[in-house]
Amino acid sequence: MVSWFVLAMCILCAIWLMYAIGTEGKVLNNGFTKYLSGISMEIYLCHMMAFRGVEMLHLSKYIQQPDILYWITCILTLAVAIVFSHIAKYKVLPLVEPYLFKKTK
Repeated sequence: MVSWFVLAMCILCAIWLMYAIGTEGKVLNNGFTKYLSGISMEIYLCHMMAFRGVEMLHLSKYIQQPDILYWITCILTLAVAIVFSHIAKYKVLPLVEPYLFKKTK
């Protein structure tokens, strides 16, 4: 038996997805979301490495409140993943790409 919460969340997510796909509005169609969509695969691939790096900071020694610790960890993980992805895609990849994809004559 599916709970009402799960059903409500499915309906809400379906409506949100239809809005995101079918609108030209400024909420999801702006420079920031376009930038993130350009590096989303890199963020996905490196987010666990970023989390492990943030985890090594041992923030739990300094922040005792679990909710604040959770949010700070999430924000730092996303920030590190975005910065790493930007550097990897726009700085490192252009330098390495000519060697990876040599054109044959």
